[in-house]
Amino acid sequence: MKTKSRRIPAIKGQPEQIAFSGQTIIMLCSILVITFLLFAANLKNEVLFGWDDGVYFEDVFVRNLNGESFSHFFSSYYLGMYQPIGVLTFALNFAFHGESPFGYQLINLLLHLMNTFLVFVLIRKLKNNDIFAVFVAALFAVHPMHVEAVSWIATRSNALYSMFFLLAAIQYVNYIKSKFHFKYLVYSGMFFLLSLFSKSMAMSFPFMMLIIDYFYARKLAGKVLLEKIPFFMLTIIFGIVAVKAAESFGHIQSLTYEYNFLHRLLLISGAIFFYLWKMIVPVNLSTIYTYPEVENGLLPIEYYFSIVALAAVIFWIWKARKMQRELIFGFGFFLISIGPVLPFYWSRVFIVAERYTYISYIGLFFVLALVLNKYLESKQWQKFFSTSWAYGVFGIWMLFLMGTTYNRTTVWHSTTELLNDVIQKENSINDVAAAHFYRGNLYDQNKDFERAYEHYSDAIRLNPDYVLAYNNRGIILGSKGKNSEALEDFNRVLILKPDYAEGWYNRGIVFYQSGRTTEACNDWLKAARLGSEQAALIRAEYCK
Repeated sequence: MKTKSRRIPAIKGQPEQIAFSGQTIIMLCSILVITFLLFAANLKNEVLFGWDDGVYFEDVFVRNLNGESFSHFFSSYYLGMYQPIGVLTFALNFAFHGESPFGYQLINLLLHLMNTFLVFVLIRKLKNNDIFAVFVAALFAVHPMHVEAVSWIATRSNALYSMFFLLAAIQYVNYIKSKFHFKYLVYSGMFFLLSLFSKSMAMSFPFMMLIIDYFYARKLAGKVLLEKIPFFMLTIIFGIVAVKAAESFGHIQSLTYEYNFLHRLLLISGAIFFYLWKMIVPVNLSTIYTYPEVENGLLPIEYYFSIVALAAVIFWIWKARKMQRELIFGFGFFLISIGPVLPFYWSRVFIVAERYTYISYIGLFFVLALVLNKYLESKQWQKFFSTSWAYGVFGIWMLFLMGTTYNRTTVWHSTTELLNDVIQKENSINDVAAAHFYRGNLYDQNKDFERAYEHYSDAIRLNPDYVLAYNNRGIILGSKGKNSEALEDFNRVLILKPDYAEGWYNRGIVFYQSGRTTEACNDWLKAARLGSEQAALIRAEYCK
């Protein structure tokens, strides 16, 4: 995997400069053009109302960009995240394009193309090998696990933080290759800060610096640690902000099921294995991956298999002495990037998400390129599997990736099509239940309460412990005056989740509608004690 590039003599205090060959430029431009064509269908996609996009499109500060808006973006949370730069770009989009999704999708796609180029630059600087870098950039560009991060307007912060993250990493490599010229460390810090203002997942960057140090065999001495103190300080500050943002939106919570310590380890290993497997075989992709149920004290068998698979990977790394440092770098890059969103004690709604692979897969693509490079250099390996067969298998796999990516972009055309895709695939009963729940929310927002009721009922039929589905169905029943049926739903909510403030508040409403004022006031009091400001206000007005 080699091609020649003309080396420009290094200037003192600067990293070595590379003038890329014409072959490299042609390959890189081809990747960018193919990527644009694969994702071009996004330009016709709709705004995904009911799937986070609407939160930005309907926000008064996004729709009216001024000094107050700018201040608001940098002092507020959106959807449980601190992402002021991302929200600012939505405001700029709205100023130029209004509610037309074309401009928003175009910016997302251009960001992806920019990130593809930056991946090439970073890997080229690390490996000094054009073909190796082109290979990694091509996989980054067309892999179907990245469709969610590009096609979903609301996840723009993912591409933005990734762009600044990659720029920070490139500047840190420049810092090392320039024999530690301080200005490159400053540049790295500046891009890191911009990445943090785009999304809190960037807080893993100081650890990424350490894995790059390991790649270059820098000893973990005083200077190596000292230069990273400002970076770790920023990570701590923005980490605290990220936790507060997630708490404000209810993202940080105990997991839905009663998992013991072993279960939690299996959830983490299962999630890691999921990402490893989907990198090679990206089939049955979905926008919803719910947590697994525990039956008779056991998780599904694939979670136990994941331990064996990960142990095999660790054994391989230990045995591969000649590639060991680079393998540790590749897998370390992956784990450091994906670490903040692995299913630890606190969690979001889903156990995994495809968009989380956007940066982290660079490490796995790096490993894959290492393996392919090793094969091409090994005559012994080629005896077992001829190069013609290898190129054929790889070509078919790349075509499969591109075809899957194109098909996935069409799934993201509308919220209805996206959720229907989850229902049709039936990856798990709980995934389908969640899709029906979100379909119900969509109809509820459009005031089609009959169809909303049907989908909430489907969600409950598939998952009898679905708290939010009972709650939302109860609201519809209460609004229709079916108080006894609504009470049944809210009673079920409070049996399943006694600390759910909204459940107490809503049951209080039904009690009040039924003329049971004392019981209503008692429920509102419990809701208020659980943090419901709305319950406190209504109790002050009606329970005098």
